[in-house]
Amino acid sequence: MHRKEPNEERINFFFQAEKYQGEPKIMEPHKCDDLKWFDLDNWPENVIPYIKEAIKNILEKKIYSEYGWK
Repeated sequence: MHRKEPNEERINFFFQAEKYQGEPKIMEPHKCDDLKWFDLDNWPENVIPYIKEAIKNILEKKIYSEYGWK
């Protein structure tokens, strides 16, 4: 995702895991307060908007997207 923030541009890469072992855990607790699995049709209110957009694009099989350029 090519993303524009005020005063900066970013490139984000998102990956979809096909296999996973273990339990996910928060490694930067100063950046988030919880980690849970959610159904894709029942997201919490406070999901970061560009993350929501990225997941939507992954589900639609889009390999490139832009966010915040409007």
